[in-house]
Amino acid sequence: MAVTPRDPDVAVPRARPRAPLLLAVAAAVVVAVASVVGAERSRVQWDLTSERSATLSAETLRVLRRLDSRVRITAFFARADAGRVEAATLLSRYRRENRRISFRILDPVQLPGESQRLGAGRGSAAVESLGGDREIEVAPLPIEIDITSAIARLVRPSPGTVCFTTGHGERSVDDESLTGLSQAAKLLRDNGYTVRTAGMLSGAGGLSGCDAAVVAAPVNQPSRDAVTAITEYLSGSGKAVVLSDPLSAADLTPLVDRWGLSFEKGFVLEADPESRLQSDLVSPIVSRYTRSNPAVRGLGPTYFPGLQAVRAKHPGGRPGLAVSAVAVTSRTAYLERSLGDGRFNPETDLEGPLEVGAAADDSEVTGTGPAAGIRRTRILAWGDVDFASNQFIPEASNGRLVVQAVDWLTQPEDLVAAVPSFPKVRELELTEARSRYILYVTAIVVPGLFLIAGAFLWLVRRGL
Repeated sequence: MAVTPRDPDVAVPRARPRAPLLLAVAAAVVVAVASVVGAERSRVQWDLTSERSATLSAETLRVLRRLDSRVRITAFFARADAGRVEAATLLSRYRRENRRISFRILDPVQLPGESQRLGAGRGSAAVESLGGDREIEVAPLPIEIDITSAIARLVRPSPGTVCFTTGHGERSVDDESLTGLSQAAKLLRDNGYTVRTAGMLSGAGGLSGCDAAVVAAPVNQPSRDAVTAITEYLSGSGKAVVLSDPLSAADLTPLVDRWGLSFEKGFVLEADPESRLQSDLVSPIVSRYTRSNPAVRGLGPTYFPGLQAVRAKHPGGRPGLAVSAVAVTSRTAYLERSLGDGRFNPETDLEGPLEVGAAADDSEVTGTGPAAGIRRTRILAWGDVDFASNQFIPEASNGRLVVQAVDWLTQPEDLVAAVPSFPKVRELELTEARSRYILYVTAIVVPGLFLIAGAFLWLVRRGL
């Protein structure tokens, strides 16, 4: 076979060395890995949502900066639960902000023992301190305000002192009978609170040193000195739970009317068979709550054996005062002002739905300059005391209501505003013109871009 000699004037292309290409690929990989590791360690992220709904609130960040011990958050969800991914996403933000926080998502059906140990059920979360005391706080819902509140309760130095007033026939924390409040006091002590009594018969001085006061359905009308002492205590950043009762002759409205709250005498009768205890018309089961108030957030149904109505109405002229109902009966309930035959009388009775629990939150800036401060008053008013008694506190969510109510009164101020920014719902009306536009983009423009890109690459490779 003849071999044509190579023309010395014709250049023969040489194979390009592969080493520079491999070095370039390796450098690109190193840069990418370094960028990911650096971004993770520096905790840099960009929230492109218009309401910054993917960012923890400033109040939450302030609480996390105070956390100097290891904490583990356990959320309980089944694998098919819709909220499992959202909970994991939220908890990863807590982990990113403070490396002392770890989290896990467990199935309470597969691990019932761990759920029982932590005291959290399906759809809730437990925040556990991994220090020496191993304290546990439960977040009713795995949302930012509940998780942050639970963390703050772990880091605060002391839950505080709860004082039960005495002197006018109030229910006693030392009474172990069915009508007493000894189990409520034990429940508060188990949650870290100091419980003591405060004599109000002589008026002033009884509530000194109390972080929260409980007025538990006095039998006798509080004296003028007692009313003055309690209102002065509340006006000076005091906190109180005021429990009335339809069987009591005492009117507790003078204690709370300055903050837009009042009590309506009478018995709440519930006509809905699913919202009462069997055939007992005067024992409503309440399950409608205002979710914005931490005192009732995440609560299950609560049982009130004998209940009267509560009114919440803003008195006006107080920009720092927020008044709202926190618990409401069904529409079929009504307030019977005088015991009759159990039938609604439109002339005297009050038609439902009825407010049976209400809250007032009053804040005001005091002083100026370096001496400026905030005076804050909080009040919870309920139309029943029996739900907290030894006989009924184990029923339904009654015990949890007692603890959450006191928690809201005494928890740190920076938790109240720790509400995340929720994304707005932006509805898109799919008109005929918009439908044609979507069809044009998806069926013509997008495929056309791919064709143009392919043609461009083909031309580049052809050397044109």
